[in-house]
Amino acid sequence: MPRYYFKIVDGTTLNDPLGLDCRDDQDAEAKAKIIAHEIATDAPVAQARRIAIVDEDGNQVSTVPVSN
Repeated sequence: MPRYYFKIVDGTTLNDPLGLDCRDDQDAEAKAKIIAHEIATDAPVAQARRIAIVDEDGNQVSTVPVSN
């Protein structure tokens, strides 16, 4: 399975050094939505944030907003 990384972007970038194995881009986006929901629940959004989904080749494949 390919590995995807989920970077948190909110003016600065918090890199994901471990990533997760996902079946494909759609599976990675589904996992990013779960991560975004958890972030929004744990830390209220003070400014625009998003999860940038990056494949194992370093290509950004999608983004998911973090919102309350």
